[in-house]
Amino acid sequence: MTFTFNKTILKRVQQVSVLILCLAFPFLSGCNNDPELKETDRVKAILIDGAWTMQSVLVSGVDQTAVYIGLQINFSATGYTAQHGGSVWPASGTWEFTDETAKTIMRNDGLSVSIVQLEQKKLVLGLTWNKTTFGSGRVNSVSGAHTFTLVRP
Repeated sequence: MTFTFNKTILKRVQQVSVLILCLAFPFLSGCNNDPELKETDRVKAILIDGAWTMQSVLVSGVDQTAVYIGLQINFSATGYTAQHGGSVWPASGTWEFTDETAKTIMRNDGLSVSIVQLEQKKLVLGLTWNKTTFGSGRVNSVSGAHTFTLVRP
């Protein structure tokens, strides 16, 4: 038995097939079960993944690393602890992102801290400290634009 197809019917079937494929493609290509990670979650995960140890500190472009010898900062989901941070980094406090870009955190003392660079093993923070404090005959903090470079193993 031989079937003869009408050219018009064959053309219509091809058009419908193409239309179905075009409509189905966006749905099929969007079948990703992994939810997209928000930037705040991504940055927070790196921040809290271990202790950050000071590598260097610049204050208004001048090396002030010696003022912060032994500085170590540990972040948690909403807080931090610091050792040897002087007045600029109190022993503990809380923090939160200022917006969804996760480029700035606000500490509970009202100090805004910029995340200048963040990698798995390197963190560069920037802040402006407006006070100079002295204690025990040496400088505990120096006013100016601070850039803290912190690392972890």
